[in-house]
Amino acid sequence: MSPSIFRTVNIRIPLTCLAFSPEGGSLYLGTENGKLSIVDLRALDKLPKLIVISETGARVENMCIQVRTTCGY
Repeated sequence: MSPSIFRTVNIRIPLTCLAFSPEGGSLYLGTENGKLSIVDLRALDKLPKLIVISETGARVENMCIQVRTTCGY
């Protein structure tokens, strides 16, 4: 029997947008209450990291995930 490549991520927050990280290892979830939840797809047993984007609770409507770069200046 081959291993499964599908996983279910249970989220209990109303989502408004989502994006994968450029390397595909993380899932970024924008919520209706102004928070960003980051799910590490390589460690689904860990809780998602939660970041407050809007102190007033305004919904996250869209996002763009950028590759982290280092500058040699």
